[in-house]
Amino acid sequence: MSQRSRFITLRPSKKLFQTIKAIVCIKQENVKMYLITTSF
Repeated sequence: MSQRSRFITLRPSKKLFQTIKAIVCIKQENVKMYLITTSF
């Protein structure tokens, strides 16, 4: 939690924030796909 608040205080540019968000979403999707493929 402290890491997140520290990240917010840095106030990254909007483009950088969107890029990070996109990377996180992609990673989450990859994890989801990995779990789906390994469960079969």
